Amino acid sequence: MPPNAGGFGEFLLKARLGRVMLNNGRRVAMMRFTALTEPAKHKMVMRTLIQWSTIVALGSAVSLQAADGAGAFFKFNVGVALQQDLDVKNFPAAQAAFIAGAQAVSPTATGSVSDMKLSFDPGVRLGFEGGYHFNSSWALGLETGMVYNNVKELRLTGTVTDMGVTVSQRASIDTTELGFFQIPILANLIYTVPTGSGIKPFLGGGVGGIASIFEGDDFRGLTGRDSQSDFTFAYQGVAGLAFAVADRADIGVVYKFLGTADHTFQDLKTRENYSHSIMATFDFRF
Repeated sequence: MPPNAGGFGEFLLKARLGRVMLNNGRRVAMMRFTALTEPAKHKMVMRTLIQWSTIVALGSAVSLQAADGAGAFFKFNVGVALQQDLDVKNFPAAQAAFIAGAQAVSPTATGSVSDMKLSFDPGVRLGFEGGYHFNSSWALGLETGMVYNNVKELRLTGTVTDMGVTVSQRASIDTTELGFFQIPILANLIYTVPTGSGIKPFLGGGVGGIASIFEGDDFRGLTGRDSQSDFTFAYQGVAGLAFAVADRADIGVVYKFLGTADHTFQDLKTRENYSHSIMATFDFRF
């Protein structure tokens, strides 16, 4: 076929396609695609891929913008821990010591204990937390650490009866050589209030478990053991204020309320336990 014959045939094909387009647009679209040469098909595919890649890239950019502030973090906290008095539900050894004290005054005396409380000196709390910021407001972390308070005394209130006379009696057992350790393991959800500045108020809460340990010589005389331990459910509330000191570092102050369920130690049982901590916090983001 002469060189210009191919061009003439192509012209006739285009003319026919043009006439068909006037009659049936859908059929023209199908015929145009069929009539394309292989290089033209490749160009169309590449153009489609580029268009979809652009759409995906724009979507990713929007998603990243929506998740501004996302990334891993690590926190370190240290501060003072104030432990509330701890109600003792059952402590047979302490009850026996109360009655023995009454009988030391009068061998015929009998007695019973109606209330027992452990009181504590101010202590210290250390905290370590790692987790992930989903965006600039919401974060989820896993926290552990230690809370330590020295046990000041065990106070007992009861009655003593001697020779038909019953009187109220209070007593205390010195426990200055007894320490109370708490090791929480908590999952925390924290919300940071968006302020648009370097000042960041935040609040949140956590749930998990806590290992509690009494350790010291003062229990040995009552129970024959140097330590008592238990693991139970724990929860906490958190509120604080952070200040940005760098693009990925904050310092601040935080208040933490820590609560537990009842404890069952080896030789005593206690009710729920509450402590309050005011701490300096250091936050590093990655």
